[in-house]
Amino acid sequence: MSTIDIKTSELHGVALDWAVFCARYPGIQPTICVQDAREYQAREGATPILFPRSVTLTYQGAYGSRNHWSPSTDWAVCGPMIHACAIELSPGDGWQSDGGGCWGALMITDKAEANCSFVTADGETPQIAACRAFVAAKLGDTVSVPSELLS
Repeated sequence: MSTIDIKTSELHGVALDWAVFCARYPGIQPTICVQDAREYQAREGATPILFPRSVTLTYQGAYGSRNHWSPSTDWAVCGPMIHACAIELSPGDGWQSDGGGCWGALMITDKAEANCSFVTADGETPQIAACRAFVAAKLGDTVSVPSELLS
């Protein structure tokens, strides 16, 4: 599998979801499901429908179930992570000086009283900002992601 290094602040979509999974569950990778673009014609003479290429992530759950993983868009996955990691969210430019997103997220990485440290991230939605902050805190400013997630 070939990988591409990308800045955490530029991660989005399924590549961001993949990085969150790897940060949350070190040593385990989700299954990448690629569905190539295809055309479907319901009946002869009907206008064909074009389904674009799609990439999703799944993982093996309890009792052999396959679960979809998309914390950047799914509150059911992202919400518990925000709560567990005490990620703070702020509307507007957040804590970033460049004003690159509509939401900001802050995650404390070291709670030592004399040396408190934290990471900040921004994004178009609160979930994206929180996911980027989580990945930055756990994996750093640059992440290697499979190239098939970025095409």
